[in-house]
Amino acid sequence: MTYDQAILALAKGSFVPAIATFLGHLSHQPTDGATWLYLGIAYSESGHQDEALKALSHADALMPPHAELSEAFGCAYLRKGDHNAARLHFQDAMQFDDCPGSVYRNLSVLLLKAEDLEGAMEALRIGLERSPNDILMLFTKVLVLEAHRQNDTEGAVRDQLQAVLQDILHRPGVPAQLAQIAEQHLATLR
Repeated sequence: MTYDQAILALAKGSFVPAIATFLGHLSHQPTDGATWLYLGIAYSESGHQDEALKALSHADALMPPHAELSEAFGCAYLRKGDHNAARLHFQDAMQFDDCPGSVYRNLSVLLLKAEDLEGAMEALRIGLERSPNDILMLFTKVLVLEAHRQNDTEGAVRDQLQAVLQDILHRPGVPAQLAQIAEQHLATLR
């Protein structure tokens, strides 16, 4: 697999071949910070958080600070269960002008786990302003609204939840599996 194919494989969720390619590349170019970053992301996505943090630490030593690196650290710490470290890294990523909306989605997941539902909704609001077509962000909003719904006595959250699910279903290019989940969830609200 070529280096470019490994990056594409990483984006498609094929982590094992991507990791092998990145490791091979690093055996010849150990000071390539971007490859250490990609390796860290691949390890984190595949469930190997300790290896991810080691790779990301190498990237951090070799690269100037930037949003993607901070977000990758935050995700690894979130998956490892260290919510304080994850929050610090997500907040660090937000300091960059090029901060992607996914940082806010990941922060929202962290806040949802911490049962800070208002904070989670605010993070999603900002994230959706930055990335209005992020389907995963909309699904995260569904999760947060579901948590809110437990305390909803007037049905306002239920109405918001229905609107978000309908929005997901009306967007072009929603993967079939996600559309099916949205349809099933919507059916339980009717």
